[in-house]
Amino acid sequence: MQVRVYYEDTDFSGIVYHANYLRFMERGRTNHLRLMGAEQNALFEEAQEETGGFTEFVPLPFVHMAAPIYLQSKARRGPTFRESVLMHAVGRIAYRRSIDNIQASWVKLGFGGARQLLQHRA
Repeated sequence: MQVRVYYEDTDFSGIVYHANYLRFMERGRTNHLRLMGAEQNALFEEAQEETGGFTEFVPLPFVHMAAPIYLQSKARRGPTFRESVLMHAVGRIAYRRSIDNIQASWVKLGFGGARQLLQHRA
């Protein structure tokens, strides 16, 4: 499998930054599944049926304060509230037939944020 390496994937000397290896591995895994004719959603739904699977999904926003990547100024602060709302909305769409219980983390979003997400079914 050929992989296109972009400038953004490298460090200042043009060498692929080691943290990006995980992204390349995930791309390879995804392409391998695609070439085998497997769809990730179908695999997920099959696992759900076989095992009783996941009963709930709780999208957790990135908490930046103690994260080494943030402390090294290599990541911005956590997601905006809008981005958290979008992630919940995507979770509800992606798992609408598989997981009935999509939760909001009041610990990460605060009581007001969690209440707002649940009221609007984001």
